[in-house]
Amino acid sequence: MKNAYIAIAIVIVAALAVGIWYFRSREAEPLPDTSNIAGEAAPSAQEELGGALYEATQNPVQEKLPETNPFKAQANPFGAEVNPFQDVYKNPFE
Repeated sequence: MKNAYIAIAIVIVAALAVGIWYFRSREAEPLPDTSNIAGEAAPSAQEELGGALYEATQNPVQEKLPETNPFKAQANPFGAEVNPFQDVYKNPFE
């Protein structure tokens, strides 16, 4: 029984070795060059869609960002208008 397991293991290792050798010895076919199929010159960066979109977009913020200072202590940066119930409830544990 032990000899049968050894023979099966040898056959499996040999099959793996042959499979690895076969796939490594095969050469992949090179892909055809499709960069210039129609014989035209490739468009420049500004002529492509990305270049046109880059030129057409605008900055929606336009340097009007809110002040975000993590070191400035501010409990409610929006003021009292945001929470109308801020002064209604009194914490009994304070």
